[in-house]
Amino acid sequence: MTYNAIAEMTRDPDLRQRLYACAGSEGLPDPQHFIDRRIWEIVANPDFADAYKAASETGVPAPGKDEGVIPDAVILAHVQPLIQPPAPAPEPEAPTETPIETPTEETPV
Repeated sequence: MTYNAIAEMTRDPDLRQRLYACAGSEGLPDPQHFIDRRIWEIVANPDFADAYKAASETGVPAPGKDEGVIPDAVILAHVQPLIQPPAPAPEPEAPTETPIETPTEETPV
């Protein structure tokens, strides 16, 4: 993964359109705004960057459009968690308190 590959992907109109389509199909009211705010986060992932760089180096004419380079399932797998972040971990249960026995003074008789 290189910074050049990541930067190139952010400018790829075909890849952006696929990301917009993914976000829109997930029900977001403004998928373009959503993707534009998160494009760097999405494409910096090695699943994207490594595949895109390899495709560019081997002469794939439109790597962002080619579903063989970055499959729709990979796009979906990286967009969905941003739409529906994982639920917060449940709060740990309070430890069960065991009564502490305090020594009692026995009064001599």
